[in-house]
Amino acid sequence: MYSRSLQILPLKAVLYTNFKGIEWGFQMKITKIERQKKDKQRYSIYADEEFLVGVHEQVLLDFSLFTDKELTPELVQQIKSQEFESKVYQKALNYISYQLRSVKEVQDYLTKLELTDPSHPDKKIIIAPATREKTIDKLIGQGYLNDQIYGESYARNQANINYKGPRNIEQELIKKGLSETEIHNALDEYSPEQQLENALELARKFIRKQKRLTPKMIENKLQQHLITKGYNRDIVQQAITKSDTHKDDEEIDSLLENDAAKSLRKRRRKYSGYDLKQFITQDLLGKGYTFDKINFWLEDHEHELEEEDI
Repeated sequence: MYSRSLQILPLKAVLYTNFKGIEWGFQMKITKIERQKKDKQRYSIYADEEFLVGVHEQVLLDFSLFTDKELTPELVQQIKSQEFESKVYQKALNYISYQLRSVKEVQDYLTKLELTDPSHPDKKIIIAPATREKTIDKLIGQGYLNDQIYGESYARNQANINYKGPRNIEQELIKKGLSETEIHNALDEYSPEQQLENALELARKFIRKQKRLTPKMIENKLQQHLITKGYNRDIVQQAITKSDTHKDDEEIDSLLENDAAKSLRKRRRKYSGYDLKQFITQDLLGKGYTFDKINFWLEDHEHELEEEDI
């Protein structure tokens, strides 16, 4: 004897046609469509008084879903598939809404993204390559993704805000997936005049911090600094030539006194006499001091160089 509590599914067995031919299956009817409270662009679909699926309003329109519309299993599966694609698209759209992105950046984002399986709400699945490419193509077609525009904007921002040289910008755009032509076009407006202006600004900031270096050392380190920032050697040399690395004699004498004392403490542990003077001289020449100033210091500190302990 059957229990009265046994629930009979509110589905009707019907004969319907699909691409495989005529088959027996179940058909249900939409009994309610309700706008979701947390997201006004999404709707909850109920079939035979039971929740069936949540969809974006575009899916609702694409399938002409309305109350009393009859649904076959095949149609339900199509709705769920398109709803999944819609979620992927909305995720991608949200990702690019904060700032411009390259095609590769969006591809990488979607590759790592996991979404709820429309057929198994408790399961997460990765996005299939075909769905990713379909989403990318749609964004490109709508003008939301354009690597040429992205490259030009990126190069402009890096040059105007961060003062980066063209070589560094080029390497960054390669990593972001832009083609050689797109990169060339993006850098085309970064004129040598602006490069020099940017390099000079970086040089001014760098020199202000180098209070304990000789002019020669400042120039050596500045050259490496600007090359690291992505400028070619011609621009670097122009920037160094136009930069003020001068220090007056009083400043240089003060620096020499400090550097020579450090060298003496270090070299005195292993050397003495002539060898000690030679190594101190080499140390100070390497820091950019002239022979005249070094010899003057050696003569002025002759008594210290002859002592066994300082």
